Amino acid sequence: MAIATLNNIDRTLVLALAEPIKREFGLSDSALGLLPSVFAISYSIVGIPVGMLVDRMNCVRLLACLLALWSAATVMGGFAPSFRALLLARIGLATAESGSVPTSMSLITDLFPPARRGAAIGLYFFNNAIALTAGFAMAGVIARHFGWRAAFFISGTPGLFLALFVILALREPARGAFERPVAEPERRPTIIEIVATVWRRKALLLLAVAAVLVIAVQAGITAFI
Repeated sequence: MAIATLNNIDRTLVLALAEPIKREFGLSDSALGLLPSVFAISYSIVGIPVGMLVDRMNCVRLLACLLALWSAATVMGGFAPSFRALLLARIGLATAESGSVPTSMSLITDLFPPARRGAAIGLYFFNNAIALTAGFAMAGVIARHFGWRAAFFISGTPGLFLALFVILALREPARGAFERPVAEPERRPTIIEIVATVWRRKALLLLAVAAVLVIAVQAGITAFI
């Protein structure tokens, strides 16, 4: 939950600091809207191959690496000399953050039996409330007294230390320890086969479309309110 909280704070930081960023770089509202848009596109595209890595790699090490990368990208955003450089930093942030939820979900399902899994996932997603409350308040206060760049530095640094803690303190759980044993598939499905399966299962397809519409509206509202 701590990692996910940092994830959300780093992600929404640019929204809380939109006005000072807009003034410094002389941006229009259209240009300002590119910041969350570029993030979302990069996050979505990279999320699929990173999600496939979760099935093939040590999740603890992968999560620690991703955390260190997106924390470093957040810090680099504070050094951005231009709007273009800030966009590149946001792409780096999105690329690393795209693996956070899949990796965390994999770890949670391997650490908790089905009877306790719902509570664990609910606690994990409590990070949203913490991040939005603490992140926006923190960013506003820091930007007022020290400038918007300082907010990027202060927000990104804790993740670097937390990544080290993850490597030293967490151990990779046994995959599928709480699931009923099933025969190993002869081969892993390709992305095309996965998409085809989702397309055939109309309920899953409609849920995916609904999620896209909800997030599209939510992103626009959050960015400009």
